[in-house]
Amino acid sequence: MSRHYSRQDSMRLNRRLMAENIRRIFLTSLACIIILPVYMAVYKHSGTDIARLVSGACIVFEVIYLVAAGFSFYLMRYKDEQLSNIVYRSFWLMFEVTSFIIIFANATDGAGLNLYAVMLAAVMLVPFMSAKDQIYVMSLQALFAVFMLIKFGAGGSAILNVILLNGLLYGLSRLIYGLYCDNFMMKETLLEKSENEFNDDLTGLLNHRGLERRTFDLTRECMREKRRLSLLMIDFDDLQSYNDTYGTERADACIRRISDIIKQVSLRNTDLICRLYGGRFLVCLEGGDDMEAVRLAEKIRTCIEDKRIPQGRHADNKFVTVSIGAASCLPRHEKDYAETYDEAEEAMRAAKEEGKNLTVYEEQVYGAYDMRKMAAN
Repeated sequence: MSRHYSRQDSMRLNRRLMAENIRRIFLTSLACIIILPVYMAVYKHSGTDIARLVSGACIVFEVIYLVAAGFSFYLMRYKDEQLSNIVYRSFWLMFEVTSFIIIFANATDGAGLNLYAVMLAAVMLVPFMSAKDQIYVMSLQALFAVFMLIKFGAGGSAILNVILLNGLLYGLSRLIYGLYCDNFMMKETLLEKSENEFNDDLTGLLNHRGLERRTFDLTRECMREKRRLSLLMIDFDDLQSYNDTYGTERADACIRRISDIIKQVSLRNTDLICRLYGGRFLVCLEGGDDMEAVRLAEKIRTCIEDKRIPQGRHADNKFVTVSIGAASCLPRHEKDYAETYDEAEEAMRAAKEEGKNLTVYEEQVYGAYDMRKMAAN
């Protein structure tokens, strides 16, 4: 089955496969740490030279698997793509060496190659290898098995069985690999669709539904950490005039441009930015003091004003501007968010009434209002 993924999807898939392989290395290392001492205890009773050699090798491998378990546990917590790749390849190489030594020792003691099938299944089905890596592993295992069969005088049918076993496990491993990849990509697609339900189609910001989902957690976080919650209600001044003059398509482009400016100014990861509807936006700020919200509001307002985007006919200002209402609280109850939202909306309306292109916080007016007042005097 042919699978074609975009470059971005392939990168996400590779990261997910590597993370899953690291988890499997951790589990396989734990299994080897438990099994090897048991194997040594059983094997040393034979007293042969090969038994002593295998016991020494198992002690070395026990230390290696302890190290591998530590590295994989670290990598499960702290993602390091380059180190993960080194650990992944090194581990399965050591697992191959361990397998060869144990299989050879068993065959020398007359136990045959029954263990070969178990080791081959483990190395072919446990890690998620690329086709190139799996062909390499399969070829290496097949050459070793054929060597062992010839050395211990096996017939042609036994060699054929080994080759068929390799081919069967290779096909099964590719099937499992493909199913895992398809399942992962399906989950990613569903997740992306789910996320799109909470995002605004025009700007890519949160929509009203997405805001409701996120603000509940944000309010609870502020309550728990005793942090201030501040809201900025931002509204495009005279949007209807702009729309009548330039048309809906240009108006949408201007709204996108304003949203980009808000995103560029609001750089903190904890800030939530939402497009409510039309040219109205909401910015939620976690932490800081109340005047920090006013400073951010003024920065957004002046950045938009400084772009000097031509406004439509019959607008109050020559260039595109916004009016901003700010409100802030130290949440003690979940309903405090709704009250703060209403306060921000009321402050935004007050900014409109005062002449637009202003910021209002607790009945205090900031911005171009001060310059107009000085000019009037």
